[in-house]
Amino acid sequence: MDLREQVCKLAVDLGYEIEERDLLELIADEPEGVSEAIGAVAAIAAHEFTLKLLRQSLDKLRAQWLTWQLGDGLGDLAELLVRLDEAYETVTADLRDSRAEFQTSMRHLVGTPARP
Repeated sequence: MDLREQVCKLAVDLGYEIEERDLLELIADEPEGVSEAIGAVAAIAAHEFTLKLLRQSLDKLRAQWLTWQLGDGLGDLAELLVRLDEAYETVTADLRDSRAEFQTSMRHLVGTPARP
């Protein structure tokens, strides 16, 4: 899926009725505003990918945690789990911010969404 398709899909998910053709017209009329929206979509994609990797890492470590016996390294594993969990929360907050930024860009470009 290219960036234009991602912008349109996210806009539709947020309640905007926009097609790729409409987006091309917006690019011609409001290149700076569309650039902001595309930047937000790129950030959202990066955050979602990072969350997926963090989720996989957490799942693997939690599975390891269950198989470990008490002993050396357990404290290190617990610390790593805590740090990964904190990173997950940080990226989740960044994702929320990027979605809000995208929504602000879309409001500037096309007004309020057709549906909430």
